[in-house]
Amino acid sequence: RNPGPILLPILGRKPNPNEPGIPIDVSRANLFDTTYVHQALRNSMILWEYYNYYIKALLWVCSGTTSGMDQWVGEISQARHHPSKIFFNKSMKVCPYLSLPYRPRQPGPSLWLYALRSAFVQTPIPDTHGRQVDLAPLPKRINESGVVEFVDNGRPEYDRLKFRTIQPDVIVLCTGYQQTFPFLDNTHKTSTHHLSSYVRGIWRRDEPAMGFIGFVRPSLGAIPPLAEMQAQL
Repeated sequence: RNPGPILLPILGRKPNPNEPGIPIDVSRANLFDTTYVHQALRNSMILWEYYNYYIKALLWVCSGTTSGMDQWVGEISQARHHPSKIFFNKSMKVCPYLSLPYRPRQPGPSLWLYALRSAFVQTPIPDTHGRQVDLAPLPKRINESGVVEFVDNGRPEYDRLKFRTIQPDVIVLCTGYQQTFPFLDNTHKTSTHHLSSYVRGIWRRDEPAMGFIGFVRPSLGAIPPLAEMQAQL
């Protein structure tokens, strides 16, 4: 559940703790959703275009950005910024920590518009007490000292990190479903074509220091059975 927006917070209105919000799985932008679908809807993108404008308008009114509810960084490309091409983020617990450095803060039109809009409608934003999570591009390489050099993806997160020295203690590689790690040294690369020697397809008995877990995530529905199946790994 994500909390609903506050109307007229400028008057001092606060979130109601007894109203936790509507579960994301039942939040639908329905239009002509019946047992019969007219061929004009079935053979065109009319319905999806309605979803597109409805969802983006709702996100902007509630939080000031169309990338997600209070999501100011990490958005997908403009070519894929459409409800028909994305998975919805069902939990925004980490968003306040990701968005903290990117919300409008410098005096100017963006900050004035944000302040004006949020005076009328604003989704609740938890206070992170200055703590934040730095979003970063994929690592390009890791040098001998353990310092990460990131790929220049031309996005704001790279601009914030390109002059910083980041030497992580633990690295979790989220690479999707293809087990390739081009930024690792060749001595750590092993064949991924034969999984018979892998323990449940995750880690090799002779090399337990590195593992791979691939999770499947549905958009809406099928969560309980998939979660149970993946938990068995």
